Amino acid sequence: MAVIEETTRIEFSGGAVRHDDKVFNEGIWFVDPAFLNIFSFPFSEGNKKVLSDKSQIVITHEIAVKYFGNDLAMGKSLSIKFSNDEKREFTIGAVVDIPFNSSINFSVLIPMSMFEDLKLKDANDWTYLTDATFLLLKPGHAISEVGDGMTKYKTLQNSSSPEW
Repeated sequence: MAVIEETTRIEFSGGAVRHDDKVFNEGIWFVDPAFLNIFSFPFSEGNKKVLSDKSQIVITHEIAVKYFGNDLAMGKSLSIKFSNDEKREFTIGAVVDIPFNSSINFSVLIPMSMFEDLKLKDANDWTYLTDATFLLLKPGHAISEVGDGMTKYKTLQNSSSPEW
């Protein structure tokens, strides 16, 4: 749509995160690369381009200290075991600080393309619901313009399961 500048989906998940002998269950968010363009967080290491590479992750400063103490975390690796028992190794591409007054609170960000690779859910199934989708509108546009453009998609989705 011409009124939308960027979009990001969020899938809430979790996993067992490991570095050496430290293993903790952490909250994981799978997000599209635009997440860090739509929401601004101060970076202590790395930059917002990290989510374009599905082998890299973003962690919070709190997680960095938990696993690496006072050492720099960027470039180090974490292993994550997901709910489907798959294990993947990731390189830390950025560390962010979440302001105390933020309503957005995550521990680990992983590119959405990895969610699709892991097949934790069938993202292309119309019965599947994304946890959250955010839109950044171009300057001078209103959310009502987005709603008006969604009619054809509502019709398509509703016709896929008319009893609902």
